[in-house]
Amino acid sequence: MPKYPHRNMLSASWGGAMIILSIAAGAVLLASAAHAQSNTADCLLEISGTRYIDGPCEMKPFLVNGRVGSFQLAQYSGTRIDHAAQVVIIEVGQAQANWSGSAAFGRSAIPLGGVSPTGACWENATARICAWRIGEARPPRLARRQPLPAQGGSSSSPPPSPTGGSGTGPEFDALMGKLIPGRCHMNACSWYSIETRRLVGSNSKGELYELGIKSWSATYPDGNYNRPARRSSDGAAQTSYVFCSKQAPIWIDRSDEKWLASRLQPGNSKAVFGANEWIYAVYWGACHRAIVRDVYTEGELLGKKLGYHFVGEPDEHEFEEITLVSPSDVLNEGWPSSRPSSIPALATSESRPPSPPSTTIAPPQAAPAQTPVASSSPFPAEKPDEVILGEWNGMTNLRTRPFHSQGAWELQWSVSAGYFSAWLHSLPSDGKQGDLLANQTDASSSSSFQPNGGDFFIEFEAESQWAARAVALPSSAIPSTSPPEPRSPLQGPKGAALGQPAPRGEGGERLLVSAIEEARRAYAAGRNDMAKGAARPLRAKSICASFSSPRVEGWVGTIDELSTNGDGNGILTIKIADRLTLGTWNNILSDFADHTLIDPASPVFKVASNLKPGDRVTFSGQFVKSDVDCFKESSLTLGGSIDEPHFIFRFSDLQAR
Repeated sequence: MPKYPHRNMLSASWGGAMIILSIAAGAVLLASAAHAQSNTADCLLEISGTRYIDGPCEMKPFLVNGRVGSFQLAQYSGTRIDHAAQVVIIEVGQAQANWSGSAAFGRSAIPLGGVSPTGACWENATARICAWRIGEARPPRLARRQPLPAQGGSSSSPPPSPTGGSGTGPEFDALMGKLIPGRCHMNACSWYSIETRRLVGSNSKGELYELGIKSWSATYPDGNYNRPARRSSDGAAQTSYVFCSKQAPIWIDRSDEKWLASRLQPGNSKAVFGANEWIYAVYWGACHRAIVRDVYTEGELLGKKLGYHFVGEPDEHEFEEITLVSPSDVLNEGWPSSRPSSIPALATSESRPPSPPSTTIAPPQAAPAQTPVASSSPFPAEKPDEVILGEWNGMTNLRTRPFHSQGAWELQWSVSAGYFSAWLHSLPSDGKQGDLLANQTDASSSSSFQPNGGDFFIEFEAESQWAARAVALPSSAIPSTSPPEPRSPLQGPKGAALGQPAPRGEGGERLLVSAIEEARRAYAAGRNDMAKGAARPLRAKSICASFSSPRVEGWVGTIDELSTNGDGNGILTIKIADRLTLGTWNNILSDFADHTLIDPASPVFKVASNLKPGDRVTFSGQFVKSDVDCFKESSLTLGGSIDEPHFIFRFSDLQAR
C-alpha cells in the first residue's frame, strides 16, 4: 500500500500478484502487477468528438487506496508522452477521468469528470476512454478513423460546422436557451444561458449582437465539482454585446455607467485566463452555436477549424478595455483609429466619429455623455536620478512588454479597490512560475524592491482601477544589506511584508506552518460543510500574502519518502511539520507540466541517493503556483488537503545536515 494513496496515480509495485483488470463491463485484460507492468492495447481517447488516441497505446493499471481497476492509457512520441488519460475508480461502476498531452497545451491532469462503464469504455456526455485487446473487434460506431491532421495542418475537406449542418447557412449563429459552462473556481461553478439575441448592425469585419444573458451558479463546499449541486439563477437576464468576427472579435459590457470593449482572440489559448474564461465560452455559444467546456484546449481546436488565425502571446494592449459611447461604435470601419490608453477618458458625444455609409446600424440607446475625467499620478514625482522603466494602468488584467534594468529597481503600485496582484517573470523565460510581488484585496499604495537587474515582464491581475510603474534606482537608494521597507506594506501572517524575500531557513517554514494551522482550526470550527469549505481559499490567501515568491532557500526538514518511478526518476518527500509535507509527484503523467521528478543525473539526485527516511536536510527549490491553493497541493479531498497537505515542490538543492 503506498504511503500517500491520495496522490498515488501510478503505484510502483503490487507485490508481484496477478491482477485481473476489468477495464469496463465488457472487456477484461490481464496485467502482471510486478512493478505495474504495462500492456499494449487498442485504445481510444475521444473528447467532444475529437479523437486524440485512436490505435495502439500503452495501458498500465494502478491501485488507488488499495482498490484495483484504475488504469492509464498513454501514447508516446519517442520517449515523450503525446497524449494520455487516466480512469480512477471511486467505487464499483463509478470513476473519475482526466487527460494530458500535447493538444492540452502543456496542462496536465485536466479533469473530464465522472465516467461510467459502457462495454470496453468509460464515458460521459463529452469524453470516452476505451481499451481493447490488440486484434479484438471494435463496435462499428467506434471503428478507427483516419489519423488526425497535424497541428496547423490543412485538410482537403471543409471544417465541420459547429451547428452540425453543412456549413452553408449564416456564418454566425447562436445557441439559445442552453446552459453554457463557465468556470469552476474556489468551490463554485458558473453557467450562462443566452435568452435573447438581436442583430444591432454589421460591417465588412463581422456582426454586432445584443445579448440577454442569464447567469447561474452552484457552490461546492468540499471542492468536488462532479457531485450534484443545486443550481440557482442570479436573476433577470443582463445585457451584453458581442461582435462576432474572425478578424476583430470584441466583447462589450456595461460597468460604472460606461460601455467597455475588450478585444478577444478566439482559438488562441494564450489569450485566455481565469477572469475571461466565461466570456470565451459565451462567445462560442453566441457566435457559433457551440458549447465549449474547455476554452483552452477545445477552444483552440475549434478556432482552427473555423478559420480563426490568432496565435502566440498576445500583445499587452490586447487586454486593455476601451471605453465606448455606444456599443455600435465598434461598427465604425476605422475603429479604433488609434490605440487608446488603458483607462481612457470618457468621450463626449461630440467626439464620436460618424458612421460610414457602408455600415448598417440599429443602435441601442447610447450611454449618457460625460465630461472627460482628469487624472493625476498616484505616485510621488520621480527624483532627478531615477529612471522610469515602464508605466502601466488599467481596470483589468494586463501583461507588459519586456523591459530592461541595468541594476536594482523597484515596482510601485496604487490600487483603488478590490483584488490586485503582480507576478514578475525573468527573460529568457524558462516556462516556470514567476515571483509574486503584490497580492492584495484593498485600496492602497505600496512597492517592491528588486535588487538585481535584467530583462523582465510583469503580469497584473486586477478587478478595479490600478496604476503601476517600474523605477530604476540610483546607487544611493540601494541598501547594502536588506531592501527598504515598502510604503504601506501589506502584512501576511506573522508580519511578512509582500514584495520582500521569504525568510531563509525555519523562519520561512513557520509562515507556511502558520497558514496550515490556521486553516485546520477554521475547518474544525466550521458548523457545516460550507463553513468548513471556506478554510481552503482562506488558507490560499494567507499563503499568497506570506510569500513574495514561490522560490525558497535554506529550508529545513526531515526525509519522509525516497524512491524512484518506473523510469528511474527520483521521488522525494520532505516533512517540515506534523502532517505537513512537500515534495515531487510520483508519476510522469501527474508531473507532465510541473517537472518535479528528479533527474538521475542531477546533483539533487546524487545527494538524495546517500540519504534515508528520517535524515534531517536543508533544501531549496520552488513551489508550483495554483489558483486553488496558491501553491499546488495534491490531495484528492478537501479533508485531506486541510489535515495532511502535501505541496508539490521542485527541488534545486539538497544537503544533509
